[in-house]
Amino acid sequence: MLKGGRVIPMETALSIENSLPHGHVAAVAGVMKSLGLKGLMSRDDERKRDLVLAMIAQRVLEPASKLATHRLFNASTLGTTFGVEDANKEELYKALDWLAGQQTESSNGWSRST
Repeated sequence: MLKGGRVIPMETALSIENSLPHGHVAAVAGVMKSLGLKGLMSRDDERKRDLVLAMIAQRVLEPASKLATHRLFNASTLGTTFGVEDANKEELYKALDWLAGQQTESSNGWSRST
Protein backbone atom coordinates (compact mmCIF):
# COMPACT_ATOMS: atom_id res chain seq x y z
CA MET A 1 0.00 0.00 0.00
CA LEU A 2 2.91 2.32 0.63
CA LYS A 3 3.96 1.91 -2.99
CA GLY A 4 0.56 2.83 -4.39
CA GLY A 5 -1.26 -0.43 -3.74
CA ARG A 6 -5.00 -0.45 -3.34
CA VAL A 7 -6.95 -1.61 -0.31
CA ILE A 8 -9.96 -3.77 -1.05
CA PRO A 9 -12.64 -4.96 1.36
CA MET A 10 -11.85 -8.31 3.02
CA GLU A 11 -15.16 -9.78 1.83
CA THR A 12 -14.08 -9.46 -1.79
CA ALA A 13 -10.48 -10.58 -1.18
CA LEU A 14 -11.29 -13.94 0.37
CA SER A 15 -14.06 -16.43 0.03
CA ILE A 16 -14.55 -19.56 2.09
CA GLU A 17 -15.32 -22.50 -0.17
CA ASN A 18 -15.39 -25.24 2.43
CA SER A 19 -15.04 -25.34 6.18
CA LEU A 20 -15.13 -28.48 8.28
CA PRO A 21 -15.49 -28.63 12.07
CA HIS A 22 -12.18 -29.56 13.69
CA GLY A 23 -11.96 -28.59 17.37
CA HIS A 24 -13.88 -31.55 18.73
CA VAL A 25 -11.90 -33.94 16.52
CA ALA A 26 -8.60 -32.44 17.70
CA ALA A 27 -9.69 -32.78 21.33
CA VAL A 28 -10.62 -36.46 21.02
CA ALA A 29 -7.54 -37.30 18.93
CA GLY A 30 -5.35 -35.53 21.50
CA VAL A 31 -6.81 -37.49 24.40
CA MET A 32 -6.45 -40.75 22.46
CA LYS A 33 -2.81 -39.91 21.79
CA SER A 34 -2.10 -38.97 25.41
CA LEU A 35 -3.65 -42.27 26.53
CA GLY A 36 -1.42 -44.17 24.11
CA LEU A 37 -4.40 -45.92 22.55
CA LYS A 38 -2.64 -46.39 19.22
CA GLY A 39 0.21 -48.26 20.91
CA LEU A 40 -2.19 -50.70 22.55
CA MET A 41 -3.22 -52.14 19.21
CA SER A 42 -1.29 -54.49 17.00
CA ARG A 43 0.94 -52.97 14.36
CA ASP A 44 0.24 -55.84 11.93
CA ASP A 45 -2.25 -53.86 9.87
CA GLU A 46 -1.94 -50.10 10.28
CA ARG A 47 -4.91 -49.36 8.01
CA LYS A 48 -7.27 -51.45 10.11
CA ARG A 49 -5.82 -49.99 13.30
CA ASP A 50 -6.42 -46.45 11.97
CA LEU A 51 -9.97 -47.38 10.98
CA VAL A 52 -10.67 -48.73 14.46
CA LEU A 53 -9.22 -45.60 16.08
CA ALA A 54 -11.35 -43.40 13.80
CA MET A 55 -14.45 -45.44 14.67
CA ILE A 56 -13.69 -45.06 18.38
CA ALA A 57 -13.29 -41.31 17.96
CA GLN A 58 -16.51 -41.09 15.95
CA ARG A 59 -18.33 -43.10 18.60
CA VAL A 60 -17.18 -40.62 21.27
CA LEU A 61 -18.14 -37.62 19.14
CA GLU A 62 -21.45 -38.84 17.72
CA PRO A 63 -22.52 -42.46 18.19
CA ALA A 64 -23.96 -43.91 15.01
CA SER A 65 -24.29 -47.10 12.99
CA LYS A 66 -21.33 -48.28 10.90
CA LEU A 67 -22.97 -46.96 7.74
CA ALA A 68 -23.56 -43.56 9.32
CA THR A 69 -20.04 -43.60 10.79
CA HIS A 70 -18.66 -44.13 7.30
CA ARG A 71 -20.63 -41.12 6.07
CA LEU A 72 -19.63 -38.95 9.04
CA PHE A 73 -15.88 -39.39 8.47
CA ASN A 74 -16.02 -36.52 5.96
CA ALA A 75 -18.51 -34.33 7.85
CA SER A 76 -15.60 -33.06 9.95
CA THR A 77 -11.82 -33.38 9.82
CA LEU A 78 -12.01 -36.81 11.47
CA GLY A 79 -11.40 -38.72 8.24
CA THR A 80 -8.30 -36.75 7.32
CA THR A 81 -7.01 -36.63 10.90
CA PHE A 82 -6.96 -40.44 11.05
CA GLY A 83 -6.15 -40.92 7.35
CA VAL A 84 -9.36 -42.80 6.61
CA GLU A 85 -11.30 -40.27 4.53
CA ASP A 86 -11.46 -42.76 1.65
CA ALA A 87 -12.74 -45.67 3.77
CA ASN A 88 -15.78 -47.62 2.73
CA LYS A 89 -18.25 -49.49 4.91
CA GLU A 90 -16.82 -52.91 3.99
CA GLU A 91 -13.44 -51.80 5.34
CA LEU A 92 -15.09 -50.80 8.60
CA TYR A 93 -16.60 -54.25 9.05
CA LYS A 94 -13.26 -55.92 8.20
CA ALA A 95 -11.52 -53.67 10.72
CA LEU A 96 -14.01 -54.72 13.39
CA ASP A 97 -13.42 -58.39 12.55
CA TRP A 98 -9.66 -57.72 12.81
CA LEU A 99 -10.17 -56.07 16.21
CA ALA A 100 -12.25 -59.02 17.44
CA GLY A 101 -9.42 -61.34 16.40
CA GLN A 102 -6.93 -59.21 18.30
CA GLN A 103 -9.09 -59.38 21.42
CA THR A 104 -9.36 -63.17 21.15
CA GLU A 105 -5.59 -63.50 20.87
CA SER A 106 -5.04 -61.19 23.84
CA SER A 107 -7.52 -63.10 25.99
CA ASN A 108 -5.55 -66.30 25.29
CA GLY A 109 -2.57 -64.79 27.06
CA TRP A 110 -0.61 -63.50 24.12
CA SER A 111 -0.78 -60.61 21.69
CA ARG A 112 0.69 -60.10 18.23
CA SER A 113 2.00 -56.68 19.24
CA THR A 114 4.33 -58.20 21.85
